[in-house]
Amino acid sequence: MKRRTCKTCDCGVQLFMKAHYRIWKGKGTYCTDREKTTDKDGCCERWRPRRLRYDLSAKRFDDAEEDIAALMELLREE
Repeated sequence: MKRRTCKTCDCGVQLFMKAHYRIWKGKGTYCTDREKTTDKDGCCERWRPRRLRYDLSAKRFDDAEEDIAALMELLREE
């Protein structure tokens, strides 16, 4: 069983830091429900388990087919 922390919450999003040309993981998380930064080991009463989300829409498959057709055309030209 997962521990109830902001890191494992469905609302928790990992924060990243940026300086010049480097990007790295920050120490905290952002709670999309409460709209504020939190400690990744913190927890609140709004915690809910993370859900997997898939985009299986017809538009996504149509876009993929168009991309593959364009790649095949480019490979034929070479």
